Amino acid sequence: MDALRTDSVAYAPARRGYGGRVRAFGAELWADKARLRRVAMIGGVAVVLVVALALWLTGGRYVTTDDAYVRAAKLMVSTDVSGLVKDVDVREGQHVKKGQVLFRLDPRPFQIALDNAKAALAQAVQDVESTRATYKSTLGQLSAQQAQVNLAQITYDRYASLARANAIAPAQLDQARGTLQSARATLVSLKQQADVQLAKLNGNPDMPATQAPEYLKAQANVDEMQRQLNHSVVRAP
Repeated sequence: MDALRTDSVAYAPARRGYGGRVRAFGAELWADKARLRRVAMIGGVAVVLVVALALWLTGGRYVTTDDAYVRAAKLMVSTDVSGLVKDVDVREGQHVKKGQVLFRLDPRPFQIALDNAKAALAQAVQDVESTRATYKSTLGQLSAQQAQVNLAQITYDRYASLARANAIAPAQLDQARGTLQSARATLVSLKQQADVQLAKLNGNPDMPATQAPEYLKAQANVDEMQRQLNHSVVRAP
């Protein structure tokens, strides 16, 4: 019995030493597994980053989808003129550059409007020149009519003197008076016409046509029609 107890006592430390070695080995194995997991995780992230970079460089920058909405750079593009779309120069989802033509409206209505505006501008120039010529002609008529008034006044004064001396019939004096009044009325009418014509020239008979109000208005209309024609071609902003 003493020998048996001795053996048991001697064996007990041995078992405890073996258990410690097992636990130490298990701890080391667990630590190795943890390190392997960390390495695997880091390596996995690196692989994902490399694959993502490769996809981005080979076309992943352009977002495509068959049946879904995607979050990408989108911009509503329109124009401030109305018309019928004639040509579409891009397709849905296409990457476009700044200034690239997106679509075109039918240019014919805009071109017609521009041509009409240019015709109105040319007419404005012609109207100014015509007014200038008419004004100069009216001045000539005024000068001639003033001479007629002066002559009619002389005739009337002479007839009035003769009538006071009973040298002519009263009817002759009345006729001379009528002629003078008619000449004066014509002179007044011509002066009014000249004033109206001069007003159209802004009070300056030598005013360039490009400074006339009618011309400036017509030019503004030409500019607007040209702008609308330009805006019938819609480009990427």
